[in-house]
Amino acid sequence: MRPIYLLTILTILVGCREQDPNKELMKEVAEAYQAGSKKILTEELSNENTEFIADTLELRTRCDQIMTHIGKGEIDKAFSEIKKYTFLPKQEMDAAQAATKKQISLTLNRFGDFCGYEFVSQKNVSPSLVKFEYIAKCENHPLVWRFMFYKADNKWTLNIFNWDDQIQTLN
Repeated sequence: MRPIYLLTILTILVGCREQDPNKELMKEVAEAYQAGSKKILTEELSNENTEFIADTLELRTRCDQIMTHIGKGEIDKAFSEIKKYTFLPKQEMDAAQAATKKQISLTLNRFGDFCGYEFVSQKNVSPSLVKFEYIAKCENHPLVWRFMFYKADNKWTLNIFNWDDQIQTLN
């Protein structure tokens, strides 16, 4: 019992040292940030190559282009288009693309292959927010795709996109 008691006291004493091992790391992080790393961090959190869209008619055209690829099962080509119009960083979009491809392959096992698409609706939620809904037609069941664009400074960007099999949510 004595060795355990001694080990406990040593552990407490070592743990109570004035020098925090994370203190140096935190100091280095703070110095790097102050030295100009803000620019690097900001670049990693956004897509500096975003293509802005001028008007809502062009928004519909861009969504149709994306859905043409989806309706053919060309998910990589669809994401190439999606990535052009979003401010989201490349790493995040790449992860979304990989997850979508995986989910779609599972979904198509159940619903059959893609066989086209249909435009469902456009809703002008506000002067700065527009929502488009489509269905990607599969042999046995459609998939609902939604695209929401946001306008700031008279430039539209793709802010949100998602898909699911919940056709009852359509207008």
